[in-house]
Amino acid sequence: MRLLTEAEREVVRRDFIAVTGSSTATVQPEQFGQLLTLELGREATAEDITSLGSVASGREVDLDFWLQWLQAPTVSTSYGILKGSRDAATGVEVYKGIPFAQALRYAEPAPPATWGGVRPAVEFGPGCPSQTWSLHKRMAGISGKQTFEKGDLSLWIPTELQDQESPEGFESEEEGLTLNVWTPCCHDAKRPVLVYLCGGAFMARGPPVCGSVNNSAALSANGDCVNVNLNARNFGLGWLYKKGGDIPANLGLLDVIAALEWVRDEIAAFGGDPGCVTLWGESEGAAKAMLLLGSPVAAASGLFHRVQATSGGTINFQISEDEADQRAQLLSKELEIPHEELCVDKLRTIPLPQLTAAFAAVGKANRLAGPAYPGVCPFLPVACGKLYPEGSAHKSVLAGCGRDIPFFTGVNRFEQLSSAKDTAESITEKLTARVENPGLGGYEAPREGWQPADCITSYMGKQQAEGADELLTATTCLQSELSFGLGNLRFQDGHGQQNNPNTFVCRLDYGSDRMPATADAPPDHIEQTRHFCDVGFWFRKIEMFPNSYGLWNRYDHAKDESLKLQDTMSGMLLAFARSGNPSIPSFDFPAYGGEGVSNTVVLGTGDCHADVSVEREEQQDSRVSLIRAAWGNLWKVPLF
Repeated sequence: MRLLTEAEREVVRRDFIAVTGSSTATVQPEQFGQLLTLELGREATAEDITSLGSVASGREVDLDFWLQWLQAPTVSTSYGILKGSRDAATGVEVYKGIPFAQALRYAEPAPPATWGGVRPAVEFGPGCPSQTWSLHKRMAGISGKQTFEKGDLSLWIPTELQDQESPEGFESEEEGLTLNVWTPCCHDAKRPVLVYLCGGAFMARGPPVCGSVNNSAALSANGDCVNVNLNARNFGLGWLYKKGGDIPANLGLLDVIAALEWVRDEIAAFGGDPGCVTLWGESEGAAKAMLLLGSPVAAASGLFHRVQATSGGTINFQISEDEADQRAQLLSKELEIPHEELCVDKLRTIPLPQLTAAFAAVGKANRLAGPAYPGVCPFLPVACGKLYPEGSAHKSVLAGCGRDIPFFTGVNRFEQLSSAKDTAESITEKLTARVENPGLGGYEAPREGWQPADCITSYMGKQQAEGADELLTATTCLQSELSFGLGNLRFQDGHGQQNNPNTFVCRLDYGSDRMPATADAPPDHIEQTRHFCDVGFWFRKIEMFPNSYGLWNRYDHAKDESLKLQDTMSGMLLAFARSGNPSIPSFDFPAYGGEGVSNTVVLGTGDCHADVSVEREEQQDSRVSLIRAAWGNLWKVPLF
């Protein structure tokens, strides 16, 4: 709906007074029908009144609210009419909580139900049940170790929810498959579409968690594009799999495909081009995007045309049938039922709180080693089922799957930070355990004679040459490679084979680790780019990030440099979404080039400047050459 003229606003004001008696009055629910009839020019239906009542729930319907309601944008979809809102800062139209599918517990997603009248789309929908709310808050740093100051947590947990124990409507098994759309305007323009998958360690939920950062209004306004994010099944409801059982594999990925099918069928009504869809994400979201790129079925579906993924990988986040079945056995034990009786019908009889508590218990009990995070992600995507008829995503990518789909990937300089507790001995112990049991035999053994200590020696030698604190920086690099770096490298090598012109790689180095402390910094401060740092730059939301993540105002020049880098990175993302190439007017982005001759575009510098450069693998001090020398062929050749 268009914005009202001054004359039209005056007519609305007079109608409001006629119904309520005063321009400062509040409309009572019994007056909704009368007021709607005046403004709609027809008799208000029960559905009209219910729709207004849903939006107004808990709010006073005064003249300002009424004017906003009348000017709120609407859009017609195949399932019914949606009434959204406008972002106050940009004017972008926003539609939230849109059902894209429905599903019974452990059933594949089906199209959503239709609705009559106008459906309010002004609040994030509930998410699918996942980890507890208290764990979401711990992950965000509200309790336990204070990762952020509480005020900064609005980027992860909305301010109004930070003090709540269990927010009402936070999750719903029946209505959790929802998505959100940001568009400059719903008309016939065919804008590029970006579908974002958020992080969460395969056990957390999406918006409103991270909803403030993933608010795509700034990106939509700046890039004239349509943005979508979504809630899909996660944790044990999305990834539980029993070998030989009747639980469909990878329900969490099938939900993403259902969302992409909704985008294909409906996004044109929102001003988007269904033939120009970029699937992108960070962390878990990046891994899911890569897993779909490595699925022969998904890659051939035509549902997405580019993939941008940072801090992901597949070798670290996809497990074999045998490993998935071991985790299902742990769940059977927690539920105190024989493993042979673990089936869809049985799981549907278990109360949800009991089931999610058992999922969490598996996380504590699961200490399986291998490329996948031991003990952190209790349930993960599995290399079988309809999406992986030929084995793992990594195996498929090595065979050329998704090669023609442009792929833009990267990591942060330090994905995981190290501490004084991390010694050469402790890192060697971690490496030894994971190499000796690589995902239940999922990967070929490393080269003969390779030892975990080789990694320690390689990394410490490089860092000593740079004049850094070699142990702290070396263990930080090693932790980063264990978590995301090596998985990302193996995937980009696979996609970039034979000098593939469709593969592009970057690394965010922006930080202040080489700058002296100032009066406003603690003596032991380390301001290094780490996991999640890049998100604010892509989304043009850097001002929301606390200093330790965005370096927004730590030093006099940092704010200006952060804004420059934000322009560069979001510009690269938008260029890639439009053309499949992240080159921008100020920088010609080279293709990756493949193993041995690779190019990595370095975003920012370690002294907090927004410079962009190219690091070639043949350079003596390149990070990629260090990884290859240190890790050899570890986790390179999949056996499943």
